[in-house]
Amino acid sequence: MPTLVAGCFAGWRLDTRMKQMLSPDGVVVSLGGSDYRTLRTLLDHPNRPLSREFLLDHVFGKEHTPLDRSIDVCIGRLRHHLKDEARRAALIRTVRNEGYMLMADVVYEP
Repeated sequence: MPTLVAGCFAGWRLDTRMKQMLSPDGVVVSLGGSDYRTLRTLLDHPNRPLSREFLLDHVFGKEHTPLDRSIDVCIGRLRHHLKDEARRAALIRTVRNEGYMLMADVVYEP
């Protein structure tokens, strides 16, 4: 199976080699490790709600407590980068009692 180089969604492009995004306007946005892994997990499961527990396990691979807010922090930073305001989030939606969902179709480039 070839290595995936980029995932395109809603005009954005995630470069999986450089771990950065390219905005629809051509602006490069560097991502920290946990933010990159969070976005990559969302991109791997588009249009499907992912629980906080699922995200914590896939992003951090660690035991978590009910009060662990690290995924919420990553989602907040990603929304900021994507200019996706939490109150009117169009790309990363909060699904009450379920988790978070990427609301976009994803196309991977080899």
